[in-house]
Amino acid sequence: MFPFHFLQKALKVEEKINKLIEKGIEEKVFTRGAGGICIGDSLIISEKNREYFFDLASLTKVMVTFPLILRLLNEKILIDDEIGNYLPVLPPAKDIRISELLSHTSGLPSWKPFYKDTDPKNPDVEKIRERILMAVPLHKRGSRLYSDIGFMWLGFLIEALTGLSLSDAFRSFFPELSQKIFFIPVTEEVDKKKFVPTGYCSWRKRRIRGEVHDENAYALGGIAGHAGCFSTIEGVCYFCQEVLKGFRGKSGLFPLSKLEIFVKEKNGRKILLGWDYPEGETSTAGKYFSEFTIGHLGFTGTSIWIDIKREIGVVLLTNRTVYGKNNKKINPFRRLFHNELIRDII
Repeated sequence: MFPFHFLQKALKVEEKINKLIEKGIEEKVFTRGAGGICIGDSLIISEKNREYFFDLASLTKVMVTFPLILRLLNEKILIDDEIGNYLPVLPPAKDIRISELLSHTSGLPSWKPFYKDTDPKNPDVEKIRERILMAVPLHKRGSRLYSDIGFMWLGFLIEALTGLSLSDAFRSFFPELSQKIFFIPVTEEVDKKKFVPTGYCSWRKRRIRGEVHDENAYALGGIAGHAGCFSTIEGVCYFCQEVLKGFRGKSGLFPLSKLEIFVKEKNGRKILLGWDYPEGETSTAGKYFSEFTIGHLGFTGTSIWIDIKREIGVVLLTNRTVYGKNNKKINPFRRLFHNELIRDII
């Protein structure tokens, strides 16, 4: 049983989450939103939209690709192995290290519209894969430039090492997680009413619901290392709790011995390779997270922030792209959401 004072605080936090989601809807930041907060082993989730599946977009990088790289580490790969040992990349890219792909310091371009080279009615996945593997570094190695392409390569790496599709590898290594977090192949039909719409796609010439919003992920068959997974607010919060347990040495999914290999020091703070971190008070994470906080944003309006030091995780899932890709209202809302919640907890 939880102590009475905790239940009182939990009810207030849940009420605040619901009010913030209502505010986002009223201000046309999104049409669907859900929020949750993990405090140690406890979980508080909004009632609003908790039954819906959201397109997590780039949260795929930390919720699917990162865990699989973590699992394969020291068994099939080392963190500083060169990618050219495993994938047929061009000579200028052969010596890029796995750690550089994870940390977005490979020099690879941020993004390219590979999807334009195939027909959305019948995507040629192999052709798109070959085009992606032809990318070469265009920027200074060692300096950070966020790259979707780097995580596409990590997805291909996982497939090469396991002999499985990324989706099947995730199901094989993380059967419990994969019941809550999953891909939707482009050939698969789903009950669209259970999914949150993410807006109009001019390439596919239709409104998107129950299929991946990211065009490059769609061109790869709906399964990619940089985007493509779906989940509910409960599913993402469950993932948060497992990461927090991992840093306490209590997770079977994320062993502390492996997590520690990915922890690095940067500018006096701890970071985790493969993840983002708050940078200053203008960060969309707000100003109250500690110096050892990891997180990530998703293009559709999703985010996950985990304060390792305080054992707090905050999840926000929305469909901000329903108002168009250039809808900028999400960033000040993210900042407000995190500041309001964390200030009440710490």
